[in-house]
Amino acid sequence: MKIGKTLLIQNYFPNIPQKPSLLKRTFDGLEREKTIDMLFLGSSHCYRAFDPKVFEDCGYNIFNLGSSSQTPINSYFLLQKSIHKTNAVVLEVYPVTICNSGNESYLEMVGAINCYTDLLQQAFSSQSFFDFQLLSLKPFIDNKIKNGKADYCIFRKGYAVVPDSAINRKVIYDTLTLDTTLMKFQLKFINKIVALCKEKNKKLIFTYAPLPSKLYLKNEAILMHYLKNIINKNSIPFIDMSHKHHLNDGYNFYDDDHMNASGVVLYNKAFIDEMKNRNLVK
Repeated sequence: MKIGKTLLIQNYFPNIPQKPSLLKRTFDGLEREKTIDMLFLGSSHCYRAFDPKVFEDCGYNIFNLGSSSQTPINSYFLLQKSIHKTNAVVLEVYPVTICNSGNESYLEMVGAINCYTDLLQQAFSSQSFFDFQLLSLKPFIDNKIKNGKADYCIFRKGYAVVPDSAINRKVIYDTLTLDTTLMKFQLKFINKIVALCKEKNKKLIFTYAPLPSKLYLKNEAILMHYLKNIINKNSIPFIDMSHKHHLNDGYNFYDDDHMNASGVVLYNKAFIDEMKNRNLVK
């Protein structure tokens, strides 16, 4: 029996994009921006956690360059291409993402970035054969998503709005164990982000977005130890609201670790107030 090329690829790479991703829309939006006050980077805890409209109402022009499962290595290469547009960089440091390989994010980037050189550099840095395999499939991926229809969602400057609440769904809260080997690899790229911001004279802020009280991250203390060493060594402001918030697990989150629209508004206002209190912005 002869197996078609498309079926063969999908059997080995079942997560190949079938339609344009939100990251593609994000890049298109960033291209239209001339200068912004703050550029936000990170995983879904970034692109689902910072609403440019809330910041705009407070007088700040921001752009959200977060993407699904974006790890520090992914953030670093995205920042290299966009740092000239911003005065400040905000990196969301969700531990689960920092202890991830970055393959999922790279897969999305292969379908959203046109420059082979940029993708190749990232593949070399990741030291992952999987990334090189994905890059070799880029012509197929581009053709696959060319005629696909993107999912509809309320979307502004990289931020995707989720109005649903966990109270309306059967949410299970697992214990997540962080991979300390991947953690140390990704921490190297956090240091590269720090060095790049220093080189370009850009203010850098770390933040850790709110989590539901029922979620438990095993080995989180190990990561925070390493992260705080970087923070203290480089005098980086850190706005940590992961476990210090008054959000409701049922009404202000939509699943086991992401805020919904109501939670985002509360968090963003508290985040802006904290920046003002610490004189990080005018």
